[in-house]
Amino acid sequence: MPQIETLPFGPLSYSDDAVLEFPAGLPAFEEQTRFVLVERPDEAPVIFLQSLLRPDLTFLTLPAQTVAPDYRFEIPTEDLALLGFPAGGPPPLPGRDVLYLAIVTTPAGSAPTANLMAPIVVNLASRRAAQVIRPDTDYSHQHPLFPPSQESPCS
Repeated sequence: MPQIETLPFGPLSYSDDAVLEFPAGLPAFEEQTRFVLVERPDEAPVIFLQSLLRPDLTFLTLPAQTVAPDYRFEIPTEDLALLGFPAGGPPPLPGRDVLYLAIVTTPAGSAPTANLMAPIVVNLASRRAAQVIRPDTDYSHQHPLFPPSQESPCS
């Protein structure tokens, strides 16, 4: 079983069939094309997206439906092809065909937010993934994780 020495987790073993392939990389990290999802029961529902090419690069994510239970996202045609979904087929179903992950940011002095405008989209069958940006959506790239009246546990 392959292993990588990561900054946040130390030695991390993974199976080859757990690797997510990002054909286009991620915006600003285009050379980062191989990641694994790291789930730790004591930190659920947080899912870490760990680069296999750069051991110090990890993204904090949450399933989009955890952030917004009624989350709906339409994948553009060109991204369906990139992810390996058949053209003209039925739309992929969340949880069965596709996983939507919102990248979480934790700016200093501010409450954490989730990017629902540009989720990480994972084809669960092919393990191909991409960050899909939809500027025409009603979702924000800074969706608050806590209602304004509720203080963040990170404060």
